[in-house]
Amino acid sequence: MGNGPMPAPTKTTAVLQLLCLIAVALAVPALVCRGVRVVEAESFPTGEKLDPTTERQRLQQDQPDWIFVGNSMLNSRVDTRYLSRISGHKIRKVSEGGTQSALWFLFLKRIICESGVKPANVTVFFRETDLTWPDFRVTGLNEQLIAKLDGPAQPEWQQVMAWRTAAGAGIAGAMSNALKTLLPTEALLDYSRTRLQGFAFELTEFGQSVPHGVRRVELNELFSLSGLRHDLGSDAATANGSAAQTTNNSAAIADPGVYENGPMHFDPSPSASFLPHMIALAKSSGFKLNFHRVKRRAQVSGLAADSRLTQAYMADLRAYLATQDCTFTDESKDAAITADLYADGDHISSATAVQHRYNDILWQRLRPVIGNGSRNPKP
Repeated sequence: MGNGPMPAPTKTTAVLQLLCLIAVALAVPALVCRGVRVVEAESFPTGEKLDPTTERQRLQQDQPDWIFVGNSMLNSRVDTRYLSRISGHKIRKVSEGGTQSALWFLFLKRIICESGVKPANVTVFFRETDLTWPDFRVTGLNEQLIAKLDGPAQPEWQQVMAWRTAAGAGIAGAMSNALKTLLPTEALLDYSRTRLQGFAFELTEFGQSVPHGVRRVELNELFSLSGLRHDLGSDAATANGSAAQTTNNSAAIADPGVYENGPMHFDPSPSASFLPHMIALAKSSGFKLNFHRVKRRAQVSGLAADSRLTQAYMADLRAYLATQDCTFTDESKDAAITADLYADGDHISSATAVQHRYNDILWQRLRPVIGNGSRNPKP
C-alpha cells in the first residue's frame, strides 16, 4: 500500500505550488530591503535637506541680487561669502546635492519666483548634458523633495514628463510600480554604494586609519587616467594619451564626455527638457539667466576632451541660449583649474586656500557677463 506510485499533482496543485514559490522569491528580498532601508534611515542621511518654505524666507530676508542653482558641483565650488566680497554682489545658493534639472526648474519656480525676490542674475551650474536630461534623478532620494515642491502638479512637469505618465499607465505600469514599491532597488543604490565603498576603503587601509574621503582621493589619484601608460590604447584614450574622438557612425566608441544614458544631441523643444521652461520663468520674472558648465576632473589631463558630439551639443546650446537672451560660460577648458583643486570626483576641495583660488578664477570668467555688484564698482 505504501509502495505504490505517487499520484500526479493536479493542475490546481501545480498552480498553487508555483504561486507559493513566487511569493517566497519576492518576500525574502522584500523583507531584506525593508531591513536595510531601516538601517539607512537611521544611519545615513536621505540627502533631502532643503526645505522650500525656509528657503523662500531666507531669500526674502537676504534679498540677494545674484542666486546660484545646482547640486554638489555648485556646493563644492562657490564660497558665497568670499565670492560676494570680491564681486560686490549679494549672493545666495538654492541648491541640493544629488539634484538635477527637474529639481533645478522647481527651485526656480517654486522657491525663487514664489519668494518674490528680484535678483538681477541667476546662475545654474551644470555638468555635461545633464542640463537637458529631465528624467535624471527624479526617483529614489529626490522623490520626497519633488513632492514637497508639488512637481508633478506643475503644467511644465506634465508637458516634459508625459512619457513617464504614459509608461506608468495600464496593467503593466501598475505592476511595475508595485514591484518598485516592493523591491525599492533605486532607493538602495546610494546606500549600497556607500557601504561597499566604505568596506573597500577599510579593507585597503593596511594599518593606516584615515577618513573615507581622504582614502577616496588617494585611490582616485593612484588609479587616475593620468597614471596610465600612454603607449597603450583604450576606449577613452588613443595610444599617445590624447582623447579619442567620437564620430557620428554607429561603430563609434562611447563618448567619454557625455553621460552614458544622457541626451546626445541638444533639443530645445519644450517637451524635451525643462530648459525652455527655466528661460520662460526668467523672462516673466525679470532676471537674467546664466548657465555655467563645470570642468570635470578627467578634463584636467585632457583625456576627457570634448568629442564631436559634445562639441556639437555645446555649440547648439550656446547658440540657443544667445537667442533667448541668456549667457553661457564654460570652465571646462580653463587651464587655471588644475588637478590640485579637486577633492574627490568632480568636486572642488573645501580647503580655504583652494576655495579662494577657484572663486577668483570663477569670478574672472563670470564678471564679463554678470558685471560688478553695487558694493564693488571697480571695473
